[in-house]
Amino acid sequence: GILESCRTAVGMLAVIGNLANMEYLYQQIVLIISLTTLILLFKAPQCYCAYSLPPMGLLEGLFSRKSFILLLISELLNHAASYTSQTYHDWWVLNGWTTDDIIRFSLVIMAVSALLVPVIFMGLTRVSVWGPWPMRDFTCLLPPGSLLRALALYDLGYLHHRSYLFAAALIASYCIDIMRSAAIFGSMMAALGNKWYALKGLYMVLFLMAIVAAASPFIGREIAMAAVNASPFDRVTLDKPVSHNGSLGEVVFWAVVPLTAASYLFQVLTLRFFNEDILTFRGYGNLLADGAVTGTASSTHRVPITALKRMRRAAKKDAARPCFRPPCGRPQESEASESQSTLEDGQSEVCSQLRPPASVAASSLGPSRVCSDL
Repeated sequence: GILESCRTAVGMLAVIGNLANMEYLYQQIVLIISLTTLILLFKAPQCYCAYSLPPMGLLEGLFSRKSFILLLISELLNHAASYTSQTYHDWWVLNGWTTDDIIRFSLVIMAVSALLVPVIFMGLTRVSVWGPWPMRDFTCLLPPGSLLRALALYDLGYLHHRSYLFAAALIASYCIDIMRSAAIFGSMMAALGNKWYALKGLYMVLFLMAIVAAASPFIGREIAMAAVNASPFDRVTLDKPVSHNGSLGEVVFWAVVPLTAASYLFQVLTLRFFNEDILTFRGYGNLLADGAVTGTASSTHRVPITALKRMRRAAKKDAARPCFRPPCGRPQESEASESQSTLEDGQSEVCSQLRPPASVAASSLGPSRVCSDL
């Protein structure tokens, strides 16, 4: 979450620098960030900075997890609509917003991504100690933000006045994209289970996503031309053309909504396999990270948090119960018999005699006993 919010903040700096004619300042910022990451790379552990991986196959351990495959397909479909769905700065201009307004919108996105997103993921980390269900629901049920953007533009229609609801929807959709992307990548890493599989798998995911994103302008154009005979490259006005072709809102709707809806469908399908692939959230029970079976069997059980809280209160109550201390002078036979009777009542006591050190052996202190409840 923190890395994704930082990436978004740098991207918004690029937008602000372009709108405010400060390209030179932005270039210097990118140079400083690039040099910093390069220096940190040399300070990384040897296995990372040397670009070396353990001996393993190219696809070993990657496609044995169904949730990883479904999330990968979902991300590829979402990136196929990335070009058309990310031209929203032109939508703001066509809706009547000025350059200063767009800069303020970008600052709002930076603030939300830098402050709110890390807090949300810190909360997810805390509640995930109970199991993978919070991360599963957040990953599989949060829809793509590009779907919300396309629906907002389609609902805007031909309106040219400043719509605050439209601007708020675009800002919210971008923040949703940030959280969704971070959640999906985190779930992919957890599904692969092994850090080497995760490192190799996510680099392959980024490579495939870059290829699909590069082809997204042509994919969106072909879909829009087939649906409404208009191109998403023509972003001149929100009005309906006199040629009776599709408007910009209709073009974006047909180029984005089918792909993002299919992407969301694959996200929801991941619900079926998420817990199976991440059985204990730190491993896979009797399954190794590469899919090999070890042991006999494993299963998952849903336990309400209220039941765990009752168990915890009961354990605290038992721990606070006073310990029965028998007289220290009793013989060992009586202690054994008393221990046997205590075991029958469900509570056992173990007494151990501690010998005092030589410096205090001759003192008037008698032998001490320590009792602990089992």
